[in-house]
Amino acid sequence: MTTIEEKILPSLKEADALPFLFVGSGFTKRYLGLPTWENLIDHIADLTYGNKFQLAATKNEANKLYDKSRNYNAYMTYLTDLVSNDLDKVWYTNSRFADSRQKFGQLATDEQVPPLKIEIAKYIKSFDPSHILNDRQDEFSALKNLAERSVAGVITTNYDTLIESAFKFETYSSQEELLFHTKYDLGEVYKIHGSVNFPKTIMINSRDYQEINEKHKYISAKLLTIFVEHPIFFLGYSLEDEDIRNILFDIQMGLTPEQLEIIEKRLFFVSWRKGIRDPEVTTFTISFEQGHSLTIGRITLDDYNDLYSVIGKSSTKYPVKLLRYAKRDLYQFALTTQPSKKVVLSVPDEDMNPESLKNVEFVYGFGIIERAEKGYKSVDSTELFRDIVFDDQHFVTEMLVKEALPIALRQSSGFIPIRKYVRNLDPSTLPEIVINNLHRFAKYGDFLSIRLNSQRRNQFIRPQDALIHPGEDFTRLALVRWDKQNIHLLLDFLKDHLNSNPQKFQTTTGIRRLIRIYDFIQYT
Repeated sequence: MTTIEEKILPSLKEADALPFLFVGSGFTKRYLGLPTWENLIDHIADLTYGNKFQLAATKNEANKLYDKSRNYNAYMTYLTDLVSNDLDKVWYTNSRFADSRQKFGQLATDEQVPPLKIEIAKYIKSFDPSHILNDRQDEFSALKNLAERSVAGVITTNYDTLIESAFKFETYSSQEELLFHTKYDLGEVYKIHGSVNFPKTIMINSRDYQEINEKHKYISAKLLTIFVEHPIFFLGYSLEDEDIRNILFDIQMGLTPEQLEIIEKRLFFVSWRKGIRDPEVTTFTISFEQGHSLTIGRITLDDYNDLYSVIGKSSTKYPVKLLRYAKRDLYQFALTTQPSKKVVLSVPDEDMNPESLKNVEFVYGFGIIERAEKGYKSVDSTELFRDIVFDDQHFVTEMLVKEALPIALRQSSGFIPIRKYVRNLDPSTLPEIVINNLHRFAKYGDFLSIRLNSQRRNQFIRPQDALIHPGEDFTRLALVRWDKQNIHLLLDFLKDHLNSNPQKFQTTTGIRRLIRIYDFIQYT
């Protein structure tokens, strides 16, 4: 076991929740080559001035007010304001921006989006999220593999769409969406500084950062449960990043000493160091004002595959996106007057004491509400035959085998298809009548009458020949030597025939025999 695994995996296991990634600009610089904040303003300044000397003069003006090394955000927002003001003077009329006005003029006129944010969104969108840098492709593929079962969600201050294109999670594109919409802390991306898909949400100038400072306590409160319940990995940030420090300060102020002790073991700041062979896992302390501090883990590495491999060892049984939908539907079930029709709750009639709570049953799935309301004991053989052909009844397999098959087998004298439903179940859990039926129809000939068995010994029919004119007694089709390679031809025939004659599910013995033969060949 590697050092990084020894020191991180226990924290992931103890948390009893999947981790969140907290992603900054260094992340997209690593995988797409996107610019930093300062490089981004340099690009906009080049568009605005057309020469490097005016940019130098503008930076000199910003340097007179702020020391970049001590107050980076204040320096950068002021520099952004200066460049933005100068861009405003030329963007609406200069021929250099004719293409931007044609494509994004409505944003500027109807929504009053500043030209700066339009040009930023346009520039960042020129970096295609599918074009990962050549030397990072394997590493990024390893990250994408975490999305299904190993990462609960992502928080990011980036404007680009790299994360949502890779993870395919539900995305909250602004602080307003995060603050005023229900979040489920599963399968979600929180873009707390805006998105290029909605340029107006981009937070980058001094007015935006004033709003960030005013709202960061509310944002931190919204994120508090994530920090308490989930491990957090900070990727692509400097250790001195003011945005992260402000969020961590607010969060640690809202926790008890006991809670602080717990989350300190779950926070990991990832630092990149070129050429380091073995990842290092240490701790460091962030000091805040008024004597407050927070000690968190620090992972120093070159190859991020080492980290992604460890995160991948902690995964959930079900896909994260499916769990999010289930959590959403249960939330709506509990709190709305018209809940989503995807959840069924069975509650005892008596008062809900601790013992009766054990009898509460949840059913969740795709298209199963009618089934759950109707009850599995009422499934009839026609539904089973139809499902074998069209796969459209959405049965919950365990419930069907336990509740429906014993009754259906007795009512039909055993002449129903069942192998589709039992093939993945533990044989020791099957009802006795189901096991007996499997033994009774254990080979192909068991599905044929004595007369048909006699005919089958004397002739061999190719599927292609039998399907030309099958007739109405379907004897020729029953005599075909069906196998895994040709059984799809029988399924195609059954679908076409039953779409035209749906009543034959109930009335035609020959059709039912063919469906049972298909079930036997396909699922044995």
